[in-house]
Amino acid sequence: MQWTQSKIAIFSIIAVATIGSLVYLSFVSFPTNENLEPQVSINIVAKQFEYDPTNITVQFGSIVELMLTSIDVVHGFRLEEFGINNIQILPGEKTIVKFTANQRGTFIFYCDVFCGVGHSDHFGYLTVV
Repeated sequence: MQWTQSKIAIFSIIAVATIGSLVYLSFVSFPTNENLEPQVSINIVAKQFEYDPTNITVQFGSIVELMLTSIDVVHGFRLEEFGINNIQILPGEKTIVKFTANQRGTFIFYCDVFCGVGHSDHFGYLTVV
């Protein structure tokens, strides 16, 4: 195959357009859970050795905002199926976690910071319907 000037020009245009598109897409800000407006906001209070509420139900596809507070000691919050790990809930402070409920089922959330002798009982359930 011989490369004529017209073939080189067409190839160059396609290459520049492809590279330009990739560069553009690398700078475009796609929505993340952090900048989407929540459809469901839930206050959860952590205390030794429970969450209140313990059972939460949300609709599939909802953008969920959890507003976590502790009324006694430092607690943790983990909801692995939605990528929520190593969240610390400090007494008297509000910790906000957002995620999209993109899996159906019942999932356990639990305290992953040792908070006393009843720590193993410190969990709750999220149900996505």
